[in-house]
Amino acid sequence: MEIYVCVPMEEGIVRGVRAFVTESSAKQAEDKWLAEHELTEEKRREEASDSGTGIAIYECDLKP
Repeated sequence: MEIYVCVPMEEGIVRGVRAFVTESSAKQAEDKWLAEHELTEEKRREEASDSGTGIAIYECDLKP
C-alpha cells in the first residue's frame, strides 16, 4: 500500500509531518498549509525556500 506524506519545514525545522491515504488529501493539506503561511504565489514560495520554509509531498510504501 502506498501513502502520501506531507513534510512541512519552517526555517529548516520539520514540523507537523502527516500521512494520507490519498494523494488528493495530501494536496489539500499542502494547499491549506501554503495558504496559512501566505505562500500561494510561486515567487513567495521560492523566497521562503531560501530560508528553509516550504512543504513537500512524498509518495511512500506503507510497510507492516
